[in-house]
Amino acid sequence: MPLSKDPQGGGTNADGSKSAVYCSYCYQNGAFIAPDITALQMQEFVVEKLKEMHYPGFIAKFFAKNIPNLERWKNVSVSAAPAAPAIETVVPPVNTPVSGATISSAPETPIVSPRDESAS
Repeated sequence: MPLSKDPQGGGTNADGSKSAVYCSYCYQNGAFIAPDITALQMQEFVVEKLKEMHYPGFIAKFFAKNIPNLERWKNVSVSAAPAAPAIETVVPPVNTPVSGATISSAPETPIVSPRDESAS
């Protein structure tokens, strides 16, 4: 959470002073509240907390996107789950016959509307 938006103005260090690095939702009395939480889990938590504070979802996600870059997680993997495989879409190039199709070499016959007087 951005420290400027933290209702308590930030977490607290062991000496009781305000932390200039961590918010009150993750850091109290010089220790992390949830020491085993992953960056991904913290992102989800922050997004939900900001939504509770009436921030739109895209703004909440924007604020949470840099959580993996915080000192706490700099040397830790961002995701606990493997990434989903990419979806590959195969589209034949334009003007390429589909397998088994035939292309006629006959010229196209113009379509004439029954009301078109100039075609007579």
